[in-house]
Amino acid sequence: MTKKAPKQTLLQIDNVRIKESDAYNLIVERYEKVYNPIKKENSEGWRFKGFNSSNVGCLKLITKKDLLIDEKAVSDLNGHLKQVRESERKMLDAIEGLK
Repeated sequence: MTKKAPKQTLLQIDNVRIKESDAYNLIVERYEKVYNPIKKENSEGWRFKGFNSSNVGCLKLITKKDLLIDEKAVSDLNGHLKQVRESERKMLDAIEGLK
């Protein structure tokens, strides 16, 4: 029996990462806290947010779903716009780091 290689993380921006899924797809995950109503407890972990066949598609998905925006820091329109600008800066910094 052959041992499977661990899935490689291709890019991580704060609490969001792009990871290999299989030979054809990449997955986007976000590390977040969730409440499990069955166990009645909070847990933390990487949660699946979507998949795509390319890095560019994954970056678009991160932007489209606002995965880098901290909802707790948003209380009004100005707060949301500030979070959007911060999210864009983080994406650009990550892309520059890949060069």
